[in-house]
Amino acid sequence: MRQRPTSVSSATGASTSSTRCSHRARRRHRCACTHPQRVQRDFPTRRRDGSLALNPLCAFATNAGVYDCAWSETHPHQLLSACADGSIKLWDVIASASSGRPLAAWTEHSAEVQGVDWNLVGKETFATASWDGTVRVWAPERPSALLTLAEHTHSVYEARWAPRHMSRLLSASGDGTARLWDPVAGSASVLTLRAGPAELLSLDWSKYDENYFAVGSVDHSISTWDVRAPHSPVSTLQGHTSAVRRVRYCPHRPALLLSASYDMGVCLWDESAPNPLCRRYDHHTEFVAGADFSLFQEAALASVGWDGQLYVWMQDAQTAPPRPPMPGPAAPGEPIDAPAGGGGAS
Repeated sequence: MRQRPTSVSSATGASTSSTRCSHRARRRHRCACTHPQRVQRDFPTRRRDGSLALNPLCAFATNAGVYDCAWSETHPHQLLSACADGSIKLWDVIASASSGRPLAAWTEHSAEVQGVDWNLVGKETFATASWDGTVRVWAPERPSALLTLAEHTHSVYEARWAPRHMSRLLSASGDGTARLWDPVAGSASVLTLRAGPAELLSLDWSKYDENYFAVGSVDHSISTWDVRAPHSPVSTLQGHTSAVRRVRYCPHRPALLLSASYDMGVCLWDESAPNPLCRRYDHHTEFVAGADFSLFQEAALASVGWDGQLYVWMQDAQTAPPRPPMPGPAAPGEPIDAPAGGGGAS
């Protein structure tokens, strides 16, 4: 029996613009909210049309768009946000909810911060990737960056710590390279892999082999690499028709890989199969910005896109999950079963 995905609409319930534009321009979204609010509601709720509405337990508005976030590896109530104004903010879902202010903020980046990743092994540090062309390593108790990694010649779109090494950090850049860093040793990269002339937008380490990683490119491809043989990719996966915005390795099976693209599709790959493309899901109606595997339920997948939808579905869905109906207006005198305004509208 085919699984129908659960869809969760954005807080505004509105879709983003479908206008096609350059890669840099299509990500310049700003948040107009200025007043942080705390929202306490049950999570989630179901609308009358059957779709689910995410009701935030806690929400913080900012003066600029938020491009990424990461939970702390040392504190269960703290998380980081990467902002379009070049700042990184550390929030506490208890303390910040009452004060409306972050615990700390850093403003050393001179352009948008595209990504943030907390070190899974050396849990006292995190890394950020910015359009200013740098990767920076931070400690939450320090007022400034511990290290600035500045060899890229274009925007850096993502930086990821290795899941088994506290001092292995990878970055993907618009200069067409992925660089491997050892922040313990210093600010010079230890390896440069040139995946091609096109911009690299995303990368992820294999959860099972400490030397393997995958990168997603503007040239529509995904390539997998071995740091021990950096001169050519192990494999190249073709199946998207636009830039690959996100790649993620499966935490349950070593050969599975998930990708999200500006072609509005999500692809599931099996690198061990003769035909690596297992399935393609076309449930989004706008650019797909992110996708990931569930850590706790092996077959569960999730994706989020510019259409304002968050989908959750199972891998064995053989066809593209259908788009659910948009929530209709409430009957007169009846409350709308949707999130309270607290997360901010973009």
